[in-house]
Amino acid sequence: MTNQNRTHYVHLMARYYMNDRISKQSRAFATGFKEIIPDRWLRIFSTPAQLQRLVRARLLNLELEDDLTGSAFRGSADSHRSFDPLAC
Repeated sequence: MTNQNRTHYVHLMARYYMNDRISKQSRAFATGFKEIIPDRWLRIFSTPAQLQRLVRARLLNLELEDDLTGSAFRGSADSHRSFDPLAC
């Protein structure tokens, strides 16, 4: 590596670590993902960002459910409960 090709070297190394090195695992993930979620369902989303928002929202919901497990609720009815994380 020389001063002249330093930028090119950095780009090649980044490509290797971000793409080439994990290509086998990425293909395996994509294959398994498509076994669970058919392509026709994925075509519902016009951009990858829409699917990403849906997955992120679901993960946040799971985290919230985990946080609520073992937490105390107080209130007079299920429709009007107050979350009290310090009451655990």
